[in-house]
Order: sequence, then C-alpha cells, then structure tokens
Amino acid sequence: MNVGIGTIARNYNNPVADLKNFMRKHPVLSRRLGGRSGTIMGHYIPYNGILPKTYSSKTLLVGDAAGFVNTLTGEGIYMAIKSAKIASEVLSRALDDDEIGENVLSSYQTAVLRDAELGEEVRIGRLLRNILFSDTKLIDGIFELAKEEDKLRRLIIDLVFVRKNYRDLVREFIKVIPWELKLKMFAKASGNIMKLVLNAGDPYFPSG
Repeated sequence: MNVGIGTIARNYNNPVADLKNFMRKHPVLSRRLGGRSGTIMGHYIPYNGILPKTYSSKTLLVGDAAGFVNTLTGEGIYMAIKSAKIASEVLSRALDDDEIGENVLSSYQTAVLRDAELGEEVRIGRLLRNILFSDTKLIDGIFELAKEEDKLRRLIIDLVFVRKNYRDLVREFIKVIPWELKLKMFAKASGNIMKLVLNAGDPYFPSG
C-alpha cells in the first residue's frame, strides 16, 4: 500500500508522526493496516526552482534531483520525463564524440533553460504561485468566481493538469478575471506581477 501526505513543509512539525496519525485515524486505512505502518520513506519535493548547475563531468541531473518540479502545483513526472529526454540527447551526442567532460555536458543546462516546458514554466509557475498565494482570500475569490464562470473554471482545470503553457494561461486569466480582483492581486503582489508582465525573474532555486 502506498500512502502519502502532501502540503508545504511549514504545515508539519513531524511528517512521519503526522502520517502515522493520519493512517491510524482514517476509517478505511486503519482497518486495512491493522495498526501496522511498515517502513516509511519519503522526501520533501524541491519545488522552488532549478539548481543553478545541473551538470558536471560524466553527470547530468534530471527530474526533481535538479529541481525540475512544477513550481505552482508541485507535480514532477512530466518534467522528469522531459528533462531525461533532453539529457539523453545531450549524452548521445557526447558519447558519439567520445567526450563527456563538463564543458561538453554544459549544453544540457542551456537546452533545459531554453525549453518552454521546463525553464520558462518553472520561472512563470513560481511567479504565479507567489501571486495567487500572497493572500488566501485571493485564491478563495478566484474559486468562488469559478463557480459561476465556466471559462474560468476550465482555465483552472487546464492549469492544474498542465494542459496549456503558463504564458498562454496568464493571457486568458487576465481576460476573464474582473478588475476588482485584479486590483486586489496587484495590491498584494505588485512586485511579482510586474516581473510577470516584464518577463523578468529566473527559474533558479534561491541560494540565500
């Protein structure tokens, strides 16, 4: 049985104890597990950006080892597959040339940053996260509006399931969100909104 919990780190003082408590109180799990929890393994998902360096001599990092995780939703399977595909292409060329040193493999970093589904999505996703979650009332307002607005509801579904790239989704969100809500967002997250408008920011994991 595979059981897990998912939230931001500050919500848990002791994830292992909280997971055991969840399983013990759950009406179905508690009965099926019979008090046994087995070996608990897990790790925090690094969803705050890409490592500044994802390559070295004979080495390329892919997936969440390199920080390729959706910075808005925390989903990582698609980016893991995508980064692995780019890594395999870079390695294939390097092996054909019999040169797998750091200088040659640095082209991997360039490729993933230029890829619209990796570097740009990580950068924009983080800005969107900082905007949307700057105040829980903002995200609550969006979901309340989505109850009545079918187009907004479909956009949220597209966002969650990554059916469209973030750049296109942002353009569509701007059209359907009323001015009152836009002004509230700007008041709470003007810096990140300006970065989004000016195509600024970077996809790197903060070092400080």
